[in-house]
Amino acid sequence: MMMTISGSYTKEVWINPTAASLVNFPNLISGDFTTGTALYLNNGVISAGHGPTFSETSGGAPLVAGNWYHVAVTFDDATNSMNLYLDGVMVSSGTPLDYVETTLDLGIFAGTNLFAGRMDEVRIWNVARTAGEISANMNCKLRGDEPGLIAYYDFNQGIAGGNNATETVLLDRTDNCSPQNGTLNGFFLTGNTSNWVAPGATTGICGGAVPNIRVLGTGALCILDGDATPTAADGTDFGFYTAPGIDRTFTITNNGSSTLNISGINISGTDASWFTVISGPVLTSLAPGQSTTFTVRFSGIGLGVRTATITVVNDDADETNYDFAVQGEGTISVPVTLLNFSGTTDDKVVNLNWRTANEINNRGFEVQRSNARQTEWTKIGFVAASGQSASTYRITDFTPLDGTNTYRLKQTDLDGRVSYSNVLAFNFDVKGTVVRTYPNPFAESFVIAFNDESLINTRAEISTVSGARVATVILTNFNQSINFSRFAPGVYLVKLANGEV
Repeated sequence: MMMTISGSYTKEVWINPTAASLVNFPNLISGDFTTGTALYLNNGVISAGHGPTFSETSGGAPLVAGNWYHVAVTFDDATNSMNLYLDGVMVSSGTPLDYVETTLDLGIFAGTNLFAGRMDEVRIWNVARTAGEISANMNCKLRGDEPGLIAYYDFNQGIAGGNNATETVLLDRTDNCSPQNGTLNGFFLTGNTSNWVAPGATTGICGGAVPNIRVLGTGALCILDGDATPTAADGTDFGFYTAPGIDRTFTITNNGSSTLNISGINISGTDASWFTVISGPVLTSLAPGQSTTFTVRFSGIGLGVRTATITVVNDDADETNYDFAVQGEGTISVPVTLLNFSGTTDDKVVNLNWRTANEINNRGFEVQRSNARQTEWTKIGFVAASGQSASTYRITDFTPLDGTNTYRLKQTDLDGRVSYSNVLAFNFDVKGTVVRTYPNPFAESFVIAFNDESLINTRAEISTVSGARVATVILTNFNQSINFSRFAPGVYLVKLANGEV
């Protein structure tokens, strides 16, 4: 398996060798072929060293086939000293060469030097453990979260002596979000040899039964206690805010051997108010192997990344405040909530209606029209914001196009930001150019409406019934509003560039 080890270490294993392992140099735990480390038997005597010689230390009485033995080697990088232990008692020491290790092999070395017998309780540490620490824990199983423990293989898998053809992965039992699992090679995985067998090296749990907390995020990805780097993968990075908020659900699991009690979910930090526990754990006491969930919502108004810390308060002795960082990115408040946008047809016209809520900094709505393909949108009118927090709006398209007419709203903020509504579609059978003016009569202004695109940016002349021209207007949209308040009441004619009056 791939495993990078550097500096100080301790490697432990329980073995029960057969007679075949008491001759030559069967390997117990080894690393890289020429530069790594090796813990092995030298004709029945425990030995250890660093490459390329692997011969720095060897000692203790020769082992006897069929007996269980605890074997350990430690290396202190600061003092460059190696100690070798048999059943918790130091039997030899030495001064090894420097090493480089990126792999870990059990029971084999460079494809040969195979170990024959039973193996149990392999433990890899990134510290040089003392004789007292080794002897105190060698006869009991670890919890998996001991300080300095980087890999732990208890071999409690499969069916002892049964058919284990699918049990080909050796599980790392450390309380680690990235377990360093191994792969079995060359095993028959059936019968009482070359297979998973009944454990026999240790009994009980070191320190007694204790709870052990683990928190999982999105996709059941593990979140480390103290994780300070939120990511989208595990859900600790909530992403960009969208109304009414972004929810993330986290799972609390008890991987220990006694009940885990949860006393609270707290959120702290400068931006804690942006994060809210909207659903707490249903279960606050978890039996071993049991899980529960809680959900956190990210919401708020304002630009920028917002960070906070979530803490799960519990009675796991070494992780009583299981905390991890979360973040989300805020946006400026949405100025308008569009409740609906709908329309109806009536006598060759389209009536468009929409309702809003929570209007803030709204300039108004540009009503746009297109054809069935919706490749180009044309403004047919603009409805200014009412100035109220919620309103109902209406506009009529008096001159729909022949065929399919599609409509949408372009809502504009006072700061220039825009958003678009859903699209509506209506079908019409219209022949020729349609021109209408409304309302009629009018008090101060009226609208010239038409459906011929060729009239856009052309002149419309307004004259009295006697033919006196009083105004000229450039038609810039299909529903052109004309302010006529400075003219005297009366009857007026509108002449378009295509000759229609």
